[in-house]
Amino acid sequence: MLTLAGIWSGVRERLMDPNAAAPGAITVEANNALNELRGRIRQSREDWLDAVEKTDILADLDVYDWPASVDTLKMIERLDLASDHGVFASQPMSYHEQHGRGVVAQAALVVADTVVVLPDRRIRLAPTPTVSYKDGIRWTFLPKITPMASPDDPALVPEPLEEWLIVGTIDRLRQMRGVQLVDPQAYERFRNEQTLRVVRELRPRAQLAPLRIIDEDEFYTYTP
Repeated sequence: MLTLAGIWSGVRERLMDPNAAAPGAITVEANNALNELRGRIRQSREDWLDAVEKTDILADLDVYDWPASVDTLKMIERLDLASDHGVFASQPMSYHEQHGRGVVAQAALVVADTVVVLPDRRIRLAPTPTVSYKDGIRWTFLPKITPMASPDDPALVPEPLEEWLIVGTIDRLRQMRGVQLVDPQAYERFRNEQTLRVVRELRPRAQLAPLRIIDEDEFYTYTP
């Protein structure tokens, strides 16, 4: 897993003068690159960023706060009722579909008869849990972005895309701080390699299926 210290090292080894960019400057630009990459992932592979947490259900307590790290709530599961319609989708379409089609309003939280979503980022369970209730509430959500600050902080993006953060950081340092590269041609090859990897991994889902050639006149389908 790529850490902030790994980004520092990957950036500085490609600079003509490693001291031209202090760790603090690299950290700022690395977090900017991280935000950009997470935005691209969210538009096409939103589920890669999903986090899951569980809250215990307590007897006679019917109101529960969302986990503190929730940015966008996607799913609420009452595990004690999972066999009886206990799973409730709270975001029926992806971030990309919402903003691409301009239908954000349609992504409102679903209110079910056993889980009521309150306006203050809490939920109410009905019926009220008793001592006979087991398990708990499982939340699936997009977490809030936590900036990298300490050397051991991880980048928290899918592993195949991690080294693009080095590219994004260097490009920002070159633009904003005028740093020079020790080997521009080698860097350009590295940049192209990582950019192509990101494009390949984040291509639209429709392109993941095998190519199908349909001849409407002959009524047959050919899969090469």
